[in-house]
Amino acid sequence: MNLQSGCPTANPPVVFRRENGGRTVLFNSDIGKSHGLDPVSPFFWKMLDGRYDAASILGAMREECEGCIPDTAPEHLRHFLADLEKRGLIAVEC
Repeated sequence: MNLQSGCPTANPPVVFRRENGGRTVLFNSDIGKSHGLDPVSPFFWKMLDGRYDAASILGAMREECEGCIPDTAPEHLRHFLADLEKRGLIAVEC
């Protein structure tokens, strides 16, 4: 995956759900599997509509958090997107 030039898009059969207790999961109805998300990943997931590249997603997070994001945020996003692509939950376009 080339996160520098690609725009990640959530695959249509994948459903984002908040469960009791605040836990969030992605459910792929095509294969009947779910994937739990950490507390930061829902912010990233909501921007996976094919209009934003990784730099734009990080910029939105910086804006939302008034510039106070950890230095590890870019690496976290790259890992998150690579994992989702490997699981077939997203595609990268642009």
